[in-house]
Amino acid sequence: MSAFNKSRKIYGARKIKAVLIRKDTILSRRKIRCIMIKNNLVSKYTKLKYRNHKTTANNAKISNV
Repeated sequence: MSAFNKSRKIYGARKIKAVLIRKDTILSRRKIRCIMIKNNLVSKYTKLKYRNHKTTANNAKISNV
């Protein structure tokens, strides 16, 4: 899995498949995933941080007509 190591262990099965297609190698995403599981390869990922948003909608006073 040189594509995995060259990507600093960031690429998952989908990006590895894209790299292999560019090198004219056909391999299914599920087969790539099985190889990754067999070799204990897990891609790094960042967890999305929660951002608090101000709720300013519908704060205007509306008269009852």
